Amino acid sequence: MQQQKWSRFFALTAVTASVVPACGQISAERFQVHVEYLASDDLEGRGIGTAGIQKAANYIAAQFREIGLEPGVGGSSYFQTFEVATRKEMTADARLAVAPLQSPIAPGTDFVPLPFSSDAAFEGPVVFCGYGIDFEERKQTDFAHLDLAGKVALMFRGAPNTWADDTETMRHAMARTKVYACRDRGAAAVLFVSPIPKEGAPEGLPTFDGSVPDAYGLPALQVSRELADRMLIAAKMDTLEALQRRIEKGEVVSGALTDVKASGRAGVKQLKAEVHNVVGVLRGSATTTVEYIVIGAHYDHLGKTIPWQRTFKAGQLAEAEQAPQIHNGADDNASGTAGVIELARMFAAGPKPKRSVAFVAFTAEESGLHGSQYFVDHPPLPGLENPHSGARMAAMVNMDMIGRLSSDGLLEVFGAESAEDFPGLLDRLGGKSGLALKRVSATSNRSDDASFYRAGVPALHFYTGTHQDYHKPSDDADRINSAGAVRVLDFIFTVASELARAETSPKYVAKLKSSSPAAGGTPVYRVVMGVSPSYAEEDEPGMRIMDVNKDGPAELAGLKPGDRIVRIGAMTVNNIYDYMGALTKNKAGDVVDVEVVREGERKTFKVTLAGAQPIKPQ
Repeated sequence: MQQQKWSRFFALTAVTASVVPACGQISAERFQVHVEYLASDDLEGRGIGTAGIQKAANYIAAQFREIGLEPGVGGSSYFQTFEVATRKEMTADARLAVAPLQSPIAPGTDFVPLPFSSDAAFEGPVVFCGYGIDFEERKQTDFAHLDLAGKVALMFRGAPNTWADDTETMRHAMARTKVYACRDRGAAAVLFVSPIPKEGAPEGLPTFDGSVPDAYGLPALQVSRELADRMLIAAKMDTLEALQRRIEKGEVVSGALTDVKASGRAGVKQLKAEVHNVVGVLRGSATTTVEYIVIGAHYDHLGKTIPWQRTFKAGQLAEAEQAPQIHNGADDNASGTAGVIELARMFAAGPKPKRSVAFVAFTAEESGLHGSQYFVDHPPLPGLENPHSGARMAAMVNMDMIGRLSSDGLLEVFGAESAEDFPGLLDRLGGKSGLALKRVSATSNRSDDASFYRAGVPALHFYTGTHQDYHKPSDDADRINSAGAVRVLDFIFTVASELARAETSPKYVAKLKSSSPAAGGTPVYRVVMGVSPSYAEEDEPGMRIMDVNKDGPAELAGLKPGDRIVRIGAMTVNNIYDYMGALTKNKAGDVVDVEVVREGERKTFKVTLAGAQPIKPQ
């Protein structure tokens, strides 16, 4: 079977090298060839720092060279090379000392560095800062009258249990928000400690999570409740539990821990990998100011990792031993990368456009839009190296997951109002496409178009929608709808061609909202329902279910993918944030009425919620 697979691949590769279609034509077979190679096990899921992602970069560059694109990096190379942080590791330098405490303080037992910590050494008097929140509307002023300059801030994680579980609570409860607040006040370090955990929340110190490459600018450790109590007792203050109860009653209990000083080092090492954006250029006919239309897609994916999916048994979250698996990312985003290659072929086969067109395969999107952000910050395109030349990027067209067009032909376009010209352009061309075009005015915020929009470049993001294989090992090439992708690419080509040939460039519209929050923090839940929510359809009330976990509470109750949750108990659900807020109000074993819209009809199901912590295997 494997021999047959690769024989077919090499045969189809020969097709890509010998067939150049007429302008405006794309071969579904050739599109599938690109996807099958990029999403093959041999490329290891195109994870950052692997040999597989380098093979992918070489493949894309070879396609650009064959098509006849000019190298887009200084006119001499297809590769824009830089480094990205990949993960962190805890080192032997991790240490913490507290005066006047005499007994040793051990990493892993009494404290653990947090993955977003910087590695600087620190020393200073300790100040207790409550929950580390200043939020006048909730009458929470933990930093009031505190001088944190050169001090070590000790604070609870999260937010008071008495607060409502809403978007504002989550924002203030995030560790990032708190570290930034301390950094802005001149603190030397932050020591976090857990409050008495809610039912279902984990207890004790977390294990060090090296998968988070972020650094928030201060040394940040989490200390055990026992160590924090010893520090408070040394300062003749109340216990942690007593302070927590006082805060929940509305008291401000922040203050210096008299004669208590802390010193140490986080002991975290940042690991980096060399990565490459792949850039090719088709020069335009304009002889005056150089303007570029950028057509791009990210080509990286998750690599080989343990699948992020819950395992349930009889409606309860269960521990599961899972080995790392290759996540091939056929739709996300071998499909968009194949689209870039085929659009480059189409443009090269036709008449030269007025504007130059840059074709870019971005790296490191999955870990935080790093490739596109580096490209925007360090544009390598000919002419843009001189800030006084007048050269600029006029518009960006992004493709992220265009390989699963559904039978209804739905194509979502984010950033549809990022330029004054875009709504009319999309309406006029969309009516001729045969696709069910859905304009979303907001930027996606979760793909590479966001980097361009933030830099003042109008940007469109084309997307055929999420599905049950999203970020799973099952996102394989055999599930791609190549014929549908051809329909999508034909439409994108008409849009990009008009942008490249228009007499005037698109007029940027500032201050669009984003369709989803940027990554930055995950609230702790006491219960789970066993569904994967969709972030996509912002203009319809409710929260659509993308997938349902096998043997989870939702499946056992009768919920299905595609259902749109509109009510949980007495709470109306208009979006994913309402859904999250409703869940945090319950405990394990609660039976809640969940109302959904299914094929236009409202149905109510009784769901027995599971605890958020896995049960031990029997």
